[in-house]
Order: sequence, then C-alpha cells, then structure tokens
Amino acid sequence: MEKYILVAAVLIMALASAIVPNVMRNRYQNKFLELFKQGEFDQLDELLNKPVVKYLFMPFNLEYIRLNIALIKDDGEAIDKQIDLLTSMKMTEKQKEDVYLKALNYYVTMGNNDRAKKMYECAMTLKDKNLTKSADMTYDIFVNKGYKYLDELEKNLDSYEKKLYNIWAMLCALGGKRIL
Repeated sequence: MEKYILVAAVLIMALASAIVPNVMRNRYQNKFLELFKQGEFDQLDELLNKPVVKYLFMPFNLEYIRLNIALIKDDGEAIDKQIDLLTSMKMTEKQKEDVYLKALNYYVTMGNNDRAKKMYECAMTLKDKNLTKSADMTYDIFVNKGYKYLDELEKNLDSYEKKLYNIWAMLCALGGKRIL
C-alpha cells in the first residue's frame, strides 16, 4: 500500500512541477501585457526584476521586453544599452533576425550611421536571404544614400502586400530623390 501512495505522490509532484510553472508564466505574461498597454513601464520594470519572473522566463525575453519599453519611451541611452546586451547574448536565428533588423531600422532612422553599420554587418550574417537583401536595401538607401535598388523597388511596388506598400513606396521616394 505504501508503494502505491509513494508512486501517486511522485506522479502528483511531477504533474505539479510541469503545470504550475506554465500557469504562472501565463499569468505573468498577461500582467506584462496589461502593464504595457496601460503604459505603466516603471511597474513593468519592477515586475521584470522579481526573482520569480527571472526564474520563469529566459533572460533574452526579459531584456527584449526592456528594449521595447525603451523604444516606446524613446530613451536612446536605454535602447543602446539593451541592443548591446541582446546582441551579446546567445540567440536563436529568429531572435537574431528580430534584434538585428529592429536595431538596424532604429539606427538608420535616428541617423546613427556607426551603430547602423554594426547592425548591418550583423544582419548580413543572417541565413534568410530575403532579410539580408532587405537589410542591404535599407542600409544602401538610408546610410549610403544609394539608389541601386530603385528600379527593383519601383518594378515590384504593385506586388507588395498592402501593409508593406507604404514602406516600399517611401524607400522608392527616398532613392528617387537622390537621382533627380
């Protein structure tokens, strides 16, 4: 009889150790989202620093949230710090794609060509050739003030998805201004 009780206790503990962290993770994700929506960034940062949150979430995910907070607040110093921190971490290919391209777009928009160059070089190491081409196009137009992609952009403008159309139209306009 004791054997069955022991087996049952082990099974219950195993199930609890698998279920409880997932339930807690979901609960905290909802809190993150709610605080983010409400613009309560100081409270969100406090929550990110709690030991239980650090236990439940990977460091990359917590720092990525901090990067997004810095971007919303337009805090250049914090953005630089978070990008430096994230790029020094071990990342999956998808994480690299997101961080490198987000950083490249931020730095070219801000006119920080030194940091843009660093992120461009990182982006060019990505495996997805469509993303490296997009990074090259962005860097060429915004930093090099080039127009080597202008013909391609204009030719394909009608085929771009509606949500991308405005971005590509702007890139065409920027490239076109330089050759006129």
